[in-house]
Amino acid sequence: MKILNNPVSLALITIASWAFGALLFRLIIKDTLDFSVLNFSMFIGSLGVLFIAIKEYKNDFWRRLLEVPWYYYLIGLLGYFIFFIFMTLSMRAYNNASEPSVLNYTWPLFNLIFLAIIAKGTLSKNKKILIVQVFAMFLGFLGLIILFTKGDILKFNFSNTFGFAMGIMAGLSYGLYSAFTYKVPSNISTMQVFVAIVTSLMANLVLSLFVYERTPFIPSSNKSILLAIFYGLIVDGIGYVAWARAKSISNEKRINITKILSLIYFLPLISIFLISVFLGETLWKHGYFILSLLTVFISFLLCKIEDIIALIKTI
Repeated sequence: MKILNNPVSLALITIASWAFGALLFRLIIKDTLDFSVLNFSMFIGSLGVLFIAIKEYKNDFWRRLLEVPWYYYLIGLLGYFIFFIFMTLSMRAYNNASEPSVLNYTWPLFNLIFLAIIAKGTLSKNKKILIVQVFAMFLGFLGLIILFTKGDILKFNFSNTFGFAMGIMAGLSYGLYSAFTYKVPSNISTMQVFVAIVTSLMANLVLSLFVYERTPFIPSSNKSILLAIFYGLIVDGIGYVAWARAKSISNEKRINITKILSLIYFLPLISIFLISVFLGETLWKHGYFILSLLTVFISFLLCKIEDIIALIKTI
C-alpha cells in the first residue's frame, strides 16, 4: 500500500494514534503510578506489534529478529522504559500532568538536535533555512506552553527544579531514542519497535516488583483492563510502528526530517479536541487556544519553508 511507504501519511497515522493517548490515560487512572495498568498496556502493545510483525515478515520473522543489532535492545529502553520513569518522577514532583506534558513535547527539539549530530544529512544543507527550521521548532514548543498555561506563560511553574529537570529528561530520552532509530532500515523498523517494547516491559516488571514492591500485572477493574487494551494497541502499538517506519523511509528517501517533525506539534491540539468531544471540555471559544493553534501552524509552515520557496519560484 502506498500509504505505508509515505512518511507524511505515516506521521499522520502516528498523530491519529497518539492523539488518543491523553484521553485514554485520563480515562484509565487518576493515579499516574499505577504500574499494573502500564505493564498490562505494554504487554497488549507488544502483542499488537508482534501481530503486525508476523503479518509483515511472514516466514522471515525469525531472520528479521536476528537482524536487529543487540544495541537496539538497549536503545529501546529510552523510548519506553526510561521515558516513563522520567515522566513519572516529573508528575510526582508537580503533582499534576499538565506541566510534565508540556516538557515532554521538547522531544522534537531534542530529536532535531541529536539528528544534527548523529545524521547530519537528514537536515537542510542551507544554513539560513536550517536556522529558520530550528526556530520553527522552538516556536511550536512555545505554542504548546501557551496552550497548557492557558495563555498565562508566567503561570508555568519553573520553580520546581526537580520536576522541571525530570520533564526535560523525558523529552530528551524520547528525542534521543527517535534520533538513534532514525536510520533503522525500513525492513526491520517494526521489529525494532517490537524488541523495544518487550525489553522495556521486562525492565518495568522488574522495577515494579522489586523497587515499588509487588504490583498486580492485571488492573483491578474491567474498565481499566479495557482502556489499557486500547492504549496498548493504539498508542504503544500502531503509533510507535507508524512513527518508526516514517523515520526509516524519510532516511532512505533523503526527506528533510523537519517536514514530519513539524506535524507532531499538532498532536496536543488534536488531543484537546478529542478530550473536548468525549469528556465535554470545550476550549475552542478561548483566545489562548486560537493563539496556540496559530503559533503551531506558523511553526509548521516555517518547517516547510524550502517547499514554500520552491513553490513560489514556480509561480
